[in-house]
Amino acid sequence: MPKYKRKELKEFREDGVITPLEYAEFHKLWSLIRENEYRMLFTLVYFTGSRPVELRNLRVEDFKIDESKKIMFVRLHPAKKGIIRMFPLPLRYPEVKEIASYIKHFDVGTVVFPNFSMKKNPSDILYYHWKKHGVNIRPYYLRHNRFSLLAMMGVESTVIRILKGAKSLNSVTYYEHLNPRKVEEVASLL
Repeated sequence: MPKYKRKELKEFREDGVITPLEYAEFHKLWSLIRENEYRMLFTLVYFTGSRPVELRNLRVEDFKIDESKKIMFVRLHPAKKGIIRMFPLPLRYPEVKEIASYIKHFDVGTVVFPNFSMKKNPSDILYYHWKKHGVNIRPYYLRHNRFSLLAMMGVESTVIRILKGAKSLNSVTYYEHLNPRKVEEVASLL
């Protein structure tokens, strides 16, 4: 896994494991982006762990808002191999609310991010936004960030696999060392 550097934020522990980008740090980077579409793209990448290119063709019908549960679901289609998955986003975050209010203005069938054509790579767009402010971080890092945070919260590998859209558990074994429940289970057996 590549090592990205985060300005002012220590990203790596001594053992070389990436420390996840917490919400406060996400919000700091989010506030550096002025264009609404790019901010919403960043929000989706952070909260879903999707590849930025997977968001390119999102349509209004890929979003389902459940006001009673305060959740917005996003249906993500894999860019490469993988499975289609529904990812829940909590509406308690203002960044997620911004997306929910934005998509309400469109008709079914409308592409949510029409400006991300095949010529504009969403990853590059976000990377250059941050680079202007001295932050050297690639958006693909956020894919691993989301699943690392889930593992640290104790979410089972099978659930992480489904949310990641992976066909097998092989690609999620990387996150297992971050699961504190697993460590506690092993410690209790000793």
